[in-house]
Amino acid sequence: MKFIVDNRHHEYFQHHGAIEFEELLSDEEVITLRGNIDGEVSRRCSVDVDALSSVPSIDLFRQGRDLWRSSDDVKKMVCSWRLAEIAAQLTHVKPLRLAYDQLLMTTGAKPQGITFFDRPVSLEEVSCFQGMTCGLLLRLSESSQQHIVQLTESEATIVPQQIGSGVYFGADKLFDFGTLFREEKQCFLFVAYTKARTVYVLREGDPHCHHLKRLGYVFGDKLDEQRHPVVYR
Repeated sequence: MKFIVDNRHHEYFQHHGAIEFEELLSDEEVITLRGNIDGEVSRRCSVDVDALSSVPSIDLFRQGRDLWRSSDDVKKMVCSWRLAEIAAQLTHVKPLRLAYDQLLMTTGAKPQGITFFDRPVSLEEVSCFQGMTCGLLLRLSESSQQHIVQLTESEATIVPQQIGSGVYFGADKLFDFGTLFREEKQCFLFVAYTKARTVYVLREGDPHCHHLKRLGYVFGDKLDEQRHPVVYR
C-alpha cells in the first residue's frame, strides 16, 4: 500500500516526535516476516522454533540484532524502499541509510541492567551512529484489548496498537522500550535509519556498541554501502 505523507502528518510528527501508521504491513507480510524472524532467531539461539517462548528476553535481544544480514526475507522488509520513503518524508532527510534492525520479543520480564530498557531513552543515546534520523517500530503480534487500555495517552502515541502497524519516531524522541514488556508473548521489529554520511562512534548506551567491530569497523569509520546500504535516495 502506498502511503502519502501530507502536511498533517508532518505537523503531528514535528509536534509529538512520533506518529503511527496503520496497516504498514499486510497480514501476509506479517506472517512471512514473523516466520522468518522466528526461524533465524531460533537458529541463533540453538533452539527449536516451538521453544522460543522459553528463551529469556535478554537472550532474544542479544541474538536479535541485524537479522537482515542472515535472512534475505527479513532483509527485503527491513530495507524496504516503501517504509524508508515515509521516514524520509517525515524527517526531510535523504538519502537514508539502514543503521540496524533489532528484535524486541517479550517472553518474560524486561531485561535488567540495559539502558535500552531501564528508562526512557532517545535513539541517539542508544545507537553508536553519529547521524541518526529516526526509528520505526513494527508490531508483529496481536495485542489484547486489556494491554491497550493500560497504556497512557502518551505511551499510546508511540506504541503501535494493531498487528502490521508501525510507529515512526525522531532520533531525539524519548522512548520507554520497557513499556513493551507489559504483556508477554509480544513481538516487535525495530528498524533504525541514519543519514547517508554517518560515523561509527562510541555510545555506551548502545548495548551492541561493539557489534560492528565484528564487521570490520573501528570507531571513527564511515558506514559503507556494502555493510550498511542506502535504502532510500
